[in-house]
Amino acid sequence: MPNNEKLLIDSTRVAYLKCLEKGEKNLILDGKKGPFTVKDLIMSSINVRDIKELMEADGLDFDNATLQSMIQYSDLDDRDKELIAELSNETFKWKIVDIHNTNMQNGFYGCVIETSDDNAIVGIRGSEGFSTYDGAIYDWVDADLRLLNNETTNQMDETERYAKILAAEQLLDKYKTVDVCGHSLGGNLSSHFAIACASNEDTEQIYNKLNKVCNFDGPGVSDEYITRHQTAINKVSKEKKIEMIHYGWSPVGKLLNGFPGEKEVDLKTRKYYGNGGLIDKIFYYTFGKHNTKSLIFDEKGQAERGKEGVLAKGLHAISLAFEQIPTITHSAYSLAAATIGKSIYQKEDGKIGFKLPFAKMPSDAYIKEPTNQVNMAKRLVNSIVEHVGNYTMDICSRMPTIQTNNRLALEINDR
Repeated sequence: MPNNEKLLIDSTRVAYLKCLEKGEKNLILDGKKGPFTVKDLIMSSINVRDIKELMEADGLDFDNATLQSMIQYSDLDDRDKELIAELSNETFKWKIVDIHNTNMQNGFYGCVIETSDDNAIVGIRGSEGFSTYDGAIYDWVDADLRLLNNETTNQMDETERYAKILAAEQLLDKYKTVDVCGHSLGGNLSSHFAIACASNEDTEQIYNKLNKVCNFDGPGVSDEYITRHQTAINKVSKEKKIEMIHYGWSPVGKLLNGFPGEKEVDLKTRKYYGNGGLIDKIFYYTFGKHNTKSLIFDEKGQAERGKEGVLAKGLHAISLAFEQIPTITHSAYSLAAATIGKSIYQKEDGKIGFKLPFAKMPSDAYIKEPTNQVNMAKRLVNSIVEHVGNYTMDICSRMPTIQTNNRLALEINDR
């Protein structure tokens, strides 16, 4: 199994890579059989001939170039380039044994990574960006937002289904140990994977192989989740077969209750490494450092330890307080969503712009028919309001002694 934290983090980066499935399809079309290494999958997803020409035009030695440097000349998306640039060389030798992608149905993505003959890692992808409307809804609304005051989420349910598939198809039987790793929402789902395996006879063989479960800066869970899964949580905590670790370094990782039985490890982050202005710096030191790129590793691949920040402590306390008063929580989310909706406008270059909710339209606004990107953002906000309203009414229906008027007559303009 990977013997340092850098490699464990790398497994979460591999889970984020979108180019792997393209590479796998290309290799299969060429008549090759898997499992394929991470390097083979990446190389098969790019045009090597074009990259060679571009590098040689810049006076670079293509034949002796690292994969990380070659990728920067490829047509992969920027996120994949950033992730590959951070991977250790050892990572490229790992094999992708299985990919379970229901991203278009519920936002879930998991894969089995063989790190040696005796060990595999189940890597689970976390929240992605707002590139597609459905993806934003599945990750940020149905998964992240729904962690509050709910027993489970759609992606938690899919995590359990994936565990059952791995057991039924015996994909992990050959390994002596199995680790589970994820970053952000993926970290939350990694911890849930262990709880799910402990609670089901069909996945007992996987539970017995689990060695280390790493939740990298993922949010916690609600009181309702803990109550529902109490039996499995007690089993994991009592038997202590699994080393469950929550690595935290940003406010995101301190939201809600930590998974019972997890060891808390606070990590140190780099100073601001961008070239932006004051706003970029403020964002980095609050939520931007949630990116794994902000971590610091020593020569042995161990992450430097740090201390829990003041903002993280404050948001942790606030999230727990909101957990106790769900009606207020969801109404606050509704107000925030509506405010964001009033702040979105389309720039002349087609990109999304933001303004103060009641400010006049900026001079760079394009008032004609909005692009799909702007429509997507507005639809997302409307969906958040709708989801939150439904949750609130459901909770209120179970609390007859509380009278509340939560009509969400919120309308977002078309500008």
